[in-house]
Parts: sequence; C-alpha cells; structure tokens
Amino acid sequence: MLLQAPKEKLSFVQVKRKVDKPIISQIFGLVIFFISSSILGLMVLPIIISETSFRLGQLKKESVRIVKNEPVQPQKIQFADLLGKVVFEPVPVPVDVNFGIVIPKIGVNAKVIANVNAEKVSEFTKALKLGVAHAAGTSLPDQEGTTFIFGHSTDYPWNTARFNAIFYQIKDLEIGDEVNIFYNGQRYFYKVTERRIVGAKDTGFLTDPAEGKRLVLQTCWPPGTTKERLLVFARPITVLSLEN
Repeated sequence: MLLQAPKEKLSFVQVKRKVDKPIISQIFGLVIFFISSSILGLMVLPIIISETSFRLGQLKKESVRIVKNEPVQPQKIQFADLLGKVVFEPVPVPVDVNFGIVIPKIGVNAKVIANVNAEKVSEFTKALKLGVAHAAGTSLPDQEGTTFIFGHSTDYPWNTARFNAIFYQIKDLEIGDEVNIFYNGQRYFYKVTERRIVGAKDTGFLTDPAEGKRLVLQTCWPPGTTKERLLVFARPITVLSLEN
C-alpha cells in the first residue's frame, strides 16, 4: 500500500495571489485593447467623417449615382461634349473669395494656398493644414495653362489627422461634375473631363503645352498611401463675376 503525500495547505494570502494574477492580467489586457482601439479610431476619424458625410448627402440626391470606391480606370471626354450641358447651380459662399475652391457634389469648400512648393515637405505640410495648395510654377485661374491644386497628401492612414482631408472625396467625382474656383472676385466654372491614376513621380501632364487652359486636382491614391496619385482634370466653361 502506497502512502500518499500530505496535500500542501495554502494560506489565504497564497490562494488570493493565485486568483488575483489572472484577473490582473485580464484587466491589463482589456485596458491596452481599449487604449489601442481609441487611438486607432482617432487616427481614421477624418476619413470616416468624410465618407459618411458624402454618402448621406448622396442618398438625398436620387438623380446622382453613388460611385463605389474601386480602382479608377482612365476616363476621358471631349471638352466640346460638355458645352451643351452647362447648368449653373447655386453654390455655398466660398470661405475665401480671393482664392478658394467649391465642389458642390462632394461638399468641398476650402481656402487655396497660392504658390506652394510641392517638393518642399515643410511648406506643403503647413499649407495642407490650412486648406489645399496651388503648386508654385503652375498657372493661376486667370492665366493660360494648367492650374494645379493638390490636397490630402499623407503617407499612412494614421497620419491623416495631421492634414485636412479636404480632397479625400475627389475619388467620387465623375465626368461632367462641377468644380468652382474663386479667384480675385471671380467665379471660374469648370467641368470634369478626365480622371487618371499616375505614378507618384509622374509630372508629365504638367509640361504638355498642347493641353491649353485647364484645372488639375490631385490627391494620393489609394487613400492613406503615397503609392500613386489620383488626378481629376477639368476644363473651364465660363467666368462669372461675384458682383452680378
């Protein structure tokens, strides 16, 4: 007959410690999870707000087809095809009549910072916190050539909150949509003619002298990366005076 060793008797303190350890670990894990989730939520909040506002606005417009967030394919239309489809819709009062941009479909109403060096990070970072940026060296709205405006330039989704997500929604613009540039008391009325995705370092579209007068809007693509650039091209239809 084998003798059994006497069972170890644990004191109340020892039992309490054994029970407390897993509970403390669980609580600590929940706290870390909550903090991480909160930080992540704050990081992507600008994108969530932008998407939600746009989608709710589109639901109120039965005549407007909602565009899915899919890779953009090259699309183009002849400028002459838009001339017979001009409708001057009322737009919100621009936040800056000296240089501002209003895009009714996606709710953009922002200040444009003029002559920003697109190659100098510190300069365009500061500009994008105030509005969107007009690239130095490109034409102004009252001049011939290409007016190049860029916004929402960020490297990772968690850096989105560092910038205004003003141009995040230009991915939903379609051919024929309206873009308004306000400059020195004039409203420059444009219609979208083309959408294009190019490489991050592709600037060939800026140096083509055959393109004539036009507006180019740029943002990073896919959203929250610097892999490529989404370009939206628009042609001027007419100029309206704000005094009329």
